[in-house]
This record gives sequence, structure tokens and C-alpha cells, in this order.
Amino acid sequence: MERTMRVLEMITPSRIGGAEMSLLSTVRALEASGDEVTVFCPSGRPIVNWLKRNGINPVTWTTWGKFDPATVLRLTRLMRERRIDVVHTHLSTAGLLGALAAKRAGIPSVATIHGFNSVDCYQFTTRLVAVSQAVKEHLVALKMPASKIDVVHQGIDTNRFVPIPLIRAKRQFGYSFAQPRIGVFGGISAVYGQDLALQALARIVAQIHDVQLMIVGDGEDREQLEARAQTLPLKGHVEFLPFTEKAHELMSACDIVLAPSRKEGFSIAALSGMALARPVIVSNCGGLAEMVPHGRVGLRVQANDVPALAEAMLMLLRMPERAAAMGKAGRQLVEECFDIDQQTPYLRQVMRTATLCNIGVAPEFGM
Repeated sequence: MERTMRVLEMITPSRIGGAEMSLLSTVRALEASGDEVTVFCPSGRPIVNWLKRNGINPVTWTTWGKFDPATVLRLTRLMRERRIDVVHTHLSTAGLLGALAAKRAGIPSVATIHGFNSVDCYQFTTRLVAVSQAVKEHLVALKMPASKIDVVHQGIDTNRFVPIPLIRAKRQFGYSFAQPRIGVFGGISAVYGQDLALQALARIVAQIHDVQLMIVGDGEDREQLEARAQTLPLKGHVEFLPFTEKAHELMSACDIVLAPSRKEGFSIAALSGMALARPVIVSNCGGLAEMVPHGRVGLRVQANDVPALAEAMLMLLRMPERAAAMGKAGRQLVEECFDIDQQTPYLRQVMRTATLCNIGVAPEFGM
């Protein structure tokens, strides 16, 4: 029987997005594998109550950014008290604090890199997990040794993301089945291209008069994006909704799911849309290009190409049978390649490898 592990999962987010969704899926999958999992996140963040609502009671206290010796010491004690075998971190601050504490405790650390990060916070990490080949190439370009990096795609629980007929999903929210709906989900930021979706929508409303765009999520650029929508001829065509734990239900009510990012390591939103059997339109960049075969499960367009994005939206809205076939193929692809139960063994293997190569050297600052 494969040896189980005691794992400390760490994340330090300001909001809930793809990395946080990935952590939740990872915790559940590790526990299903028999591992004992402790989760740490800073207090006072939205993720604390969100995790509790999802059945996870995290260890939490106030942290003070990347330079936080007190948290390093407290984490070290936590690791020793719970006899943690390996630390697994998400996001840069957790990556640095977790790796320093792991060095002090004499155990390995693994950091999952969700985007095109700097490598500064990962110098003490035992091994890195890149969520796509594009992210690995980025890290190698920054002089991180390729031998230290494994590519493990993010996975999704296909038992939780179950396709339902579009007409039933729309009826659940009181939407007209005849009214086309396009959805963009995730943190609102220029890097994720919601403004491009608005510009593309403005190009097609004259041809599809009742089309609706749903932008679901929170972020620092939300007010600016809402103001931008007011400057375009889109009155009555755009709906802004905050982050919701029922985003997958809203996604099921969309004819198309967009991920028009300018840069993206991997996209949980696009993966969710595929799992729910909805066609996706994504930018041909980063991990998106790896996860979405063009013409099979959706369409890829060049990042920042608003006319191409508008044309792709028109094509799928005008060809519902082809769009439905793409959605069905997307679900099949997720089941074959991106199910969390398939990806977790790869992550666990990285953790075991980290345990073998760990040298347990403590950083040079005192208790």
C-alpha cells in the first residue's frame, strides 16, 4: 500500500480565485488518498470563512507580508507539533514563508506556481510545480533549474462539476433560453481581459440584439471596468456579479464561457466551463493554448485581438449545434486529462521526490 503523508497546505490570498479553488480541490483529493492535511491561511481574509463553509477548518493567525519572522517561527512549531512530512504552498508569500519554516523544521517544501511569477520567493523551496509547460518555460527563463520543476496540470472534480442541459440551467435563474448568454469568470483585472470581452461584445450587439455578457468575480479593476461598460453602447447587455460559490451554476447557464486573458498560466474558469460541457473561447497564450485544442472543445484567438474575439463569439452563437458538440468534447477531454483524481498522483509523486532530495538546511536567522 502506498505510504500516506502528513501535508501542510499553505496559501496567502487577498481574494478567492483560481489558486484558492485549486487548493480546495487538492485538499479534498489528498484526503481521499488517505493523507492527513492541515491548511494554513492568514486570518481576516475572505478565504477563511469560505474554507469553513466548504468543510475545512484552517489554522490561521495574522501575518505581515513576506518579511514576517514571527510567522516563520510559528509555522515551524506547527510543522513539528503536527509532524508534517511536506509543505505544499500556493502564491508567492506562502511560498517564501512556508519554505523558510520548512527549512527550519528539516522537512521539504513544494510550491505550486499558478502564473508567471518572479522566482525570488522560491529560492528556498525544495521543488516547484508549474501548472503548465508555459509556466515552466517562464521559470527556466528566469534561471530556475529545469531539474527542480515538474509540470502538473490543475485538476477539477468531475463528480462536482456535472453538466446539465442549457435550457434547464437558464430556467433555474429565470433566463430566456432564446437569449444568448456569454460568461467571463474570475478575478477582475486587466491581465484577465474582461475589458476585451466588453469591446468584443460592443462589436456584435448590432447583429445579435439580445446577447448578454455576464462578468462574475471581484478584483481591483472592477469599478474601472463597470465605468468602461457605461462608455460603450452596451446598456442592458452586461451584468456584473460578485464572486459566488455557485459560479458553476451560473456558468452552466451560459452558451459560451470566455477566458480572454492577456497572460494566463492555467485557467480554472476555462477548465470548469469544459467540465460543464460548455464551449470555451480563450486567448492563444500560456497554459490556455495547452488546455484548449482549437476547434475541438472551443476556439483560440490571439490575445488582445478584439475583432477575432468578436468573430469567434458570433461563430459559436450562430452555430449552436457545433457549439454543443464542442462542449461535449470539452467534458470528455476533462474526464480524460484534467480530472483531479488523475492529477493528484502526479502531485503526490512530486511530494515524495521532494522528501527524498530534502537536505533540511535552516536559514540564517535566530529564534
